[in-house]
Amino acid sequence: MSRKNRSQSIGVKRLKSDPVEDLLAPIMTFLLRSGLSESQILTLCTGAIRRGKSTRSGPKVARIGSGHDSSILVARWLRDPSYLNRAGRPDDLPLHGRGSLSSLLADCGIDSSVDMALALLLKYGTVRKTADGKCRLLKRYMNYAIPGLLPFEPNMQFMTDAVKATTRGLGLSRPQPRVFCKWVDNARIPKRFEGEYSRFAERRGLAFLHEINDWLDEHCDLSLQSKPRSGKMARLGMGLFGIRSNRA
Repeated sequence: MSRKNRSQSIGVKRLKSDPVEDLLAPIMTFLLRSGLSESQILTLCTGAIRRGKSTRSGPKVARIGSGHDSSILVARWLRDPSYLNRAGRPDDLPLHGRGSLSSLLADCGIDSSVDMALALLLKYGTVRKTADGKCRLLKRYMNYAIPGLLPFEPNMQFMTDAVKATTRGLGLSRPQPRVFCKWVDNARIPKRFEGEYSRFAERRGLAFLHEINDWLDEHCDLSLQSKPRSGKMARLGMGLFGIRSNRA
């Protein structure tokens, strides 16, 4: 994506209709092909909207701009020699100048102010400020899970990816991406094991995601941000979520 198209993409509260349609179209197709009529679906949608409007509890949903930009920034910081120290690890970056957070944003083609990008990275614990005012990378990927706040864009993308994976083969797009959807669950687990399961699954899941992220970083074309779209690039990745529901 060009710098012009990326303008103000980090930390800007904006919403386009396209991502919402990308999420809803596979769901609607799935429901229609299951035998529900259009009038039944509209009635169900009206009821769901009514329930959503009446809900006041839970975290605040905040629009933060493109989640991809933040992930691209972290990935380049991890691998570009211009931003690594002598040990080959991500260097602490000043805000401006050569080898800085400002130059990293420019190299990624992200037209955002340093202050805006830094505020987002600090808010989600991806970086911290050192005593000498530099930025230190703390995580190998962008983590949006913080108490009381639910970022809109990355979660919308995650839901869209999950829906596309579970409704593959419905013929909504040509060509269809070769994706998979696999899960394991068991409805006969005593509730006293919920905490133990959550800690175990998150620990093992994060280890696996780190391995996937390392593979993606190794195969990433760092020059992509300065090239026009050629149709030969793809967004690849994996999402992980836990399952918790009462036994039917």
